[in-house]
Amino acid sequence: MKIFIYLVVTLGVAIGATRLAVEDSGYILISRAPYNIELSLTLFLVLAALLFLALYLLLRFLSKLARAPGEVKVWQEKRLSIAAREGTARGYAHLIEGEWERAERELMGYLGRSPTPLMNYIAAAYAAQRRGELSHRDQYLEQALEAEPEHRTAILLTRARLHYHAGEIEEAITALHDLRKERPKNSQVVRLLSELLRSRNEWQELRQLLPAAKKNKVVEGDALLELETDTLEGILLSVDEGQIDSTWRSLKRAQRHRPRVVVAYVKRLINLGRHEQGEKLLRNEIKRKWEASYLELYGQVHSADGLAQLQRAEKWAVDHPNDPDLLLALGRLARKNEVWGEARRFFENAIANGSGEHAYQEYGQLLEELGESEQALAVYRKGLLLAGKSTPAVALDHLKTEPADHP
Repeated sequence: MKIFIYLVVTLGVAIGATRLAVEDSGYILISRAPYNIELSLTLFLVLAALLFLALYLLLRFLSKLARAPGEVKVWQEKRLSIAAREGTARGYAHLIEGEWERAERELMGYLGRSPTPLMNYIAAAYAAQRRGELSHRDQYLEQALEAEPEHRTAILLTRARLHYHAGEIEEAITALHDLRKERPKNSQVVRLLSELLRSRNEWQELRQLLPAAKKNKVVEGDALLELETDTLEGILLSVDEGQIDSTWRSLKRAQRHRPRVVVAYVKRLINLGRHEQGEKLLRNEIKRKWEASYLELYGQVHSADGLAQLQRAEKWAVDHPNDPDLLLALGRLARKNEVWGEARRFFENAIANGSGEHAYQEYGQLLEELGESEQALAVYRKGLLLAGKSTPAVALDHLKTEPADHP
């Protein structure tokens, strides 16, 4: 553009000089002993303009020549940056396609000029793990820490996740513990750690983590309630005998009335032989809430006065005469107290009202004890059919046992 302007100016000067020459060419004398140069003013102006243009073009050429090495370097840098972006894109494409080795090679090959070196390291680590090269994975993550220390949290979280997916649960938990010391409020750290502890049944440690999970809104609403219930249930089922009572007392009042928590505590009491305490707790909870899991367990807990326990359960049948869970519990209690006729009636009614395969099993055992082996076998068969591939209605239609005299 500038050259074009200069050419126009020069052309304008030439035209002006031509017109001047037509009117009056003028006269120029240049004297330098021993030489004298004579020429018209018009010619002098034309030569001066041409000389100026030649000098300008020469200076521009020399300037371009001086800047050439820098411009070549910039061009090369731009070309390499484009190649790095394209190579990184190919690496991600290979990663998506499951071509782990090619992905790793592309991602690391252009690392020095990649616009996203952190993502290259992380993606290459993932590809290396999928190839089974765990040492390469760890190397890439260490290099990422050295190159991108400001993204330490993201890198260590990635390391924990990769450990987890590789089945290295202990290493993953250790990495998350270390990271949590640095970032105790990071929701992703708390979330992943809670998932790992839950998968490992590390209930005591998970219980300590629950306040942080709630505070950081890692889980909320029903999910938080479920996680907390799972934790308390796991603790009660696994705690040592000497700590079972103190653990129960440490629970909040609302927690001690959750069905799964109550059932876990009663099961632990039964395992420890403390049936009386379990029976009393279940009886009180049934008064508070009619719950199938309570009834299921009540038929398995043993009271010192078994007949009194049976009579208490029979009173519940006044308000719930066709409840299959209650009928099954009554059958179990009657069988335990050797009230054979009642036990038989309760089991038959439980099955008639849609009770599951446990009722068939209990009824079959009762028939065996009564010496009715063939009928017991038929009941067992129908129970297996119900548990396997039949609906309760179909199973009930096929349950036909011959009447037998009750003792």
